[in-house]
Amino acid sequence: MDRGDVDLTIFEKHLAAEARTALERGGLLSALLGLVGGGAVLALTYSGAVSNVDSAAVFAFAAGFYSVVFYLLARAGRLKGSMLYVAFMPFVSLPTVFFVLSHFQMPAGAATFLTGPISYLYFHLIIMTGFVFDKRLSILAGIVCAIEYQAAYLLARNGLAGITAEDPTLLQDLTSGPLYSIKAIMMVFAGFVVAALSQTVRRVIEKAVREEQQKERISRLFGQYVSPEVKDRIVSEKAEVSGER
Repeated sequence: MDRGDVDLTIFEKHLAAEARTALERGGLLSALLGLVGGGAVLALTYSGAVSNVDSAAVFAFAAGFYSVVFYLLARAGRLKGSMLYVAFMPFVSLPTVFFVLSHFQMPAGAATFLTGPISYLYFHLIIMTGFVFDKRLSILAGIVCAIEYQAAYLLARNGLAGITAEDPTLLQDLTSGPLYSIKAIMMVFAGFVVAALSQTVRRVIEKAVREEQQKERISRLFGQYVSPEVKDRIVSEKAEVSGER
């Protein structure tokens, strides 16, 4: 897109303001997800509906508190430049940290939780990167999540091999290495999709800034020679207005 008629300083300020607002909301929603999720797991544990998932509840609370820190950094305007990558990359690796810890703590290792809801957090965190309108960050996040998920599968492979099921298709879905690789590839593609969406939003913001600047130029140019009514009409209909007395 041609930026010759756009003040890049103003554009970057608008973009930073939108990113800050989006990150604040995303941080709050992620915190809510972690804290509510942790509370739900504890409630299910105490009700007897599930068992031996205390570590998952602890992880959910930890992820929720990390999200609170993320929100506070966004609110303070600290999430910009290289700080974005410093804050985001550990964020997208949170599920991997949990799987690695599970590998050393649970009888079945990382396989205990690899097929559960926590693996879906990878996609949630990839989507979060779209809020900063930086396509490189989204693509990098997708690649990192894919590599780490594949590594988690390798840790869990022996534990998954011990799973039994009467339905061979179900057993294949739970234990097949190629299927886990396909899931990892989906994360890479998710990163590219989020990058494309973030660039679309970036262009929309740029277009809005361009139109606002054009209106200001027209207002300054014609405001000296015509009445306010005529000036407002020119500003609002600049693409269609034709000469008339």
